[in-house]
Amino acid sequence: MSDVRFHGANGQFGFLSNFSDHGFMHEGIRWATVEHFYQASKFNDPVSIINISQCETPALAKHLGGRTAGIRADWHDVRLSVMRTGVLLKFQQNKEIAEKLCKITGDIVEVSKDDAFWGAGIDGNGENNLGKILMEARQRICDQ
Repeated sequence: MSDVRFHGANGQFGFLSNFSDHGFMHEGIRWATVEHFYQASKFNDPVSIINISQCETPALAKHLGGRTAGIRADWHDVRLSVMRTGVLLKFQQNKEIAEKLCKITGDIVEVSKDDAFWGAGIDGNGENNLGKILMEARQRICDQ
């Protein structure tokens, strides 16, 4: 399978989304999605982390994580590392989607018109950091 472009948790490549329903364990906490893990990681206080980890949906986790009060001072320095950890754990602990990831041979692009950092952005020239992290995870998981 060659290049893949995805957006959202539905459809053939929805498993690539941070909103996909593929949970994982990290440091004794069960995370329902990568989005839950990523948003909770913005904070150091246990109450925020627990509240976000227990959100019913990834959209609600994103909403709660979107507030600016209480975000850790080093967030912009560690956010890529946090995303790498969550994405890698998701695929390491969910073999059925790891197998699907390994079948993708080309580039992976998140088609997000409103996010030029994680996705391709409105003009298609965004940084696509989520796509890059997915390709890094594929290399680590599939080249073993």
